[in-house]
Amino acid sequence: FGTGTHNVEVRLTNDAWSGVSSATTDRNIYVDGVTYNGKAVAYAGKDVNGGGAWFTVSGGTTATGGTGSTGSTGSTTGSSSPPTGNPGNTGSTGSSTGSSTPVAVGTGADQLVLHISEDRYANHDTTSDANGDATFVVLVDGKQIGGTLSATAMHFLSQTQAFTVKGNFGAGTHNVEVQLTNDAWSGVSSATTDRNIYVDGVTYNGKAMAYTGEDVGGGGAWFTVSGGTSATGNTGSTGSTGGTTRPSTPPAGNTGNTGSTGSSTGSGTPVAVGTGADQLVLHISEDRYANHDAVSDPNGDATFVVLVDGKQIGGTLSATAMHSLSQTQAFTVKGNFGSSTHNVEVRLTNDDWSGVSSATTDRNIYVDSVTYNGKAVAYTGEDVNGYGAWFTVSGGT
Repeated sequence: FGTGTHNVEVRLTNDAWSGVSSATTDRNIYVDGVTYNGKAVAYAGKDVNGGGAWFTVSGGTTATGGTGSTGSTGSTTGSSSPPTGNPGNTGSTGSSTGSSTPVAVGTGADQLVLHISEDRYANHDTTSDANGDATFVVLVDGKQIGGTLSATAMHFLSQTQAFTVKGNFGAGTHNVEVQLTNDAWSGVSSATTDRNIYVDGVTYNGKAMAYTGEDVGGGGAWFTVSGGTSATGNTGSTGSTGGTTRPSTPPAGNTGNTGSTGSSTGSGTPVAVGTGADQLVLHISEDRYANHDAVSDPNGDATFVVLVDGKQIGGTLSATAMHSLSQTQAFTVKGNFGSSTHNVEVRLTNDDWSGVSSATTDRNIYVDSVTYNGKAVAYTGEDVNGYGAWFTVSGGT
């Protein structure tokens, strides 16, 4: 294993529970004792519910045959006590391995390096791998760079993993967002029952970036970087979500993405999502583009999501009211958002453009007006190219 400290995990892979706690109706694994190179290892990182154990050992033999330091007594580097699972039916234990293999996405001269860690939650859903690793996307000026990425470095063990995002981002200020895409929580707060993502550090073109827009609840981060290499066809940006102030006007967009006219149909049927006493009413219109892709209906309707303080409310929504015909459709977003100021973002999720500006070849979304708890909200954070809007509202239940 070589010199240095090594993270060890024993992980149950076929957990099952009947709903009744007994020695024959609840499948568990226990690590009763450990030795490393002949020395007993004392450790506290054992899942009392039978999910396994995690701990560290020190020293070992190098790959070339040289002998490192002798194995010393291991100890946990995460929490002093293991997370508590559901009674009898434990999830996976906090992983201490985490490959931390560097990942690079995109192409271009500018390099944004994100140091990422995660909290896993192996709940065997369809949005995560067997380990329950957190997945995320990176957006620069509202455009996703690369695909959906997976973190492997464990936050509670102070591990980190470097993700390099490349591009020709151009001059000016750029909005960056790291967004968790498979959030899940068991209802019990622990490092293995609440899937989260953390941005532990950022460099841009070799310089460390200081920022405050990190979701302390593990939803990701949002911040700005400045400058970069110019390239033709840079895309317009939407404001990133969360606790930073939005720019007063959106950055300039792609010259081809003009917000074109569309067809005359569109029911404008009101839609409501979420639950709670606060009501955010968004009056939405769209430009359609029926290109028969896999991300839109046969009409080519624009789809979008609504985020309040970085958290999506409801699912992916479809607009039907045509912007070119001055139609509008009311979407009511309900919640108990609490006091203080809240960041709201309406984000187009199926942007497309044929390359030709016309009435039916550019898919866009527009926020025509907003009310919050019955009062009109004045804002300037709308993308003139049809990517959506970002603004703040104050107060709530």
